[in-house]
Amino acid sequence: GCAGNGNSAADSEAAQESDSLASVEANVASELPEGVMVKSIDNAIAGEEVFKAIVADYKGKPVLVDFWATWCPPCRAAMKTIVPVKEAMADKVTFVYVTTTSSPEDTWNEMIKEIHGDHYYVTEDQWNTLLDQFESEGIPTYVIVDKEGNVVNKYVGFPGVEIVTEELGKLL
Repeated sequence: GCAGNGNSAADSEAAQESDSLASVEANVASELPEGVMVKSIDNAIAGEEVFKAIVADYKGKPVLVDFWATWCPPCRAAMKTIVPVKEAMADKVTFVYVTTTSSPEDTWNEMIKEIHGDHYYVTEDQWNTLLDQFESEGIPTYVIVDKEGNVVNKYVGFPGVEIVTEELGKLL
C-alpha cells in the first residue's frame, strides 16, 4: 500500500484549500460521464461526523468506501481489479471514492472520469480524521457499510475480489 497520508509539509493555505474544494464540484459536473458523480460534504464537518456525512445519502444499499489518492499505484491497480465486481453489483451496491488535497485537483478530475461511483474530495483535516477513525496507516483503505449505514468491515490494502464480493453479497 501507500504508507502515510500523502500530505507534504507546506500544504496549501487553508483559505486556498477552501476555495479549491468549493470549486471542485462546479468545474467537474458538466464533463463527467454517466455513472460518475462528484459529491461533497461541508468543509466544517469534523470528527466522526465526517464519515457519517459521506455515507448518509446511501441508506438502503450497502456501500464500499475506497480511500485512495491519484499518486498511489496500488490504489489505481485495485480500482481496475474490482471493475467486474462493480459491474456485477452496480444496481445493488454504491461505490464511493474519497481522496484529499494530496491528489492534485486537475489530475483527480481527469482520473475519476474512468472510475464509476460517487467521488468526494475532502479537506486534509477530514482525511486525517477518516484514516485515524479506521486505524489506517496507508491507502488504499476500504470500508464496507451495511444498508443502515453501519460499518461492517474495513481493510487496509485491497483484500481481493473474492473477499469484497463475499462481504458485499452478505449485505444484499
